[in-house]
Amino acid sequence: MTEEKTFEPITTQEAFDERIKARLAREREKWEKESGVAELQEEISSLKREHYREATERAIKAELASRGVTEEGRVARVMKLLDLEAIEADEDGNPNKLGVMGQVDSVATDLPELVSPRSLSGGSKQPVLTEEKPLTRDEVENMSEEQVNSNWERIQAFLAGERS
Repeated sequence: MTEEKTFEPITTQEAFDERIKARLAREREKWEKESGVAELQEEISSLKREHYREATERAIKAELASRGVTEEGRVARVMKLLDLEAIEADEDGNPNKLGVMGQVDSVATDLPELVSPRSLSGGSKQPVLTEEKPLTRDEVENMSEEQVNSNWERIQAFLAGERS
């Protein structure tokens, strides 16, 4: 016993729109299955994830290099300890710099012998102030009044015998 389909006339715009939407959805699903769009979308998504992971690894290696960790063995050990999935992307789609530094900082905290902590001074290893040399008798004798006034503390130290 087969059911007979009977023709139902479309009497409203809403009913017409619903039938068109249903037909378009069936055709779109059929087309996607036949054309392989789903597989292509999955492949594109996989390539994007792989590209982002490589960018994250490059960013971490750059951060490690800025901290003096360049030996391949140490870099590989650090990479094993990091959670790369925890590093989110910034607005440009690149690994977030703070996320990268945070991951490396966590390893530096737990294993300071493997990664040195980040320098808070901006990374300069050269001292900002150099130690002044002690004054000599000739220097003091040849100073102008203005130079004596601007170096008065050093001259007092010289006169007090601090000449080493």
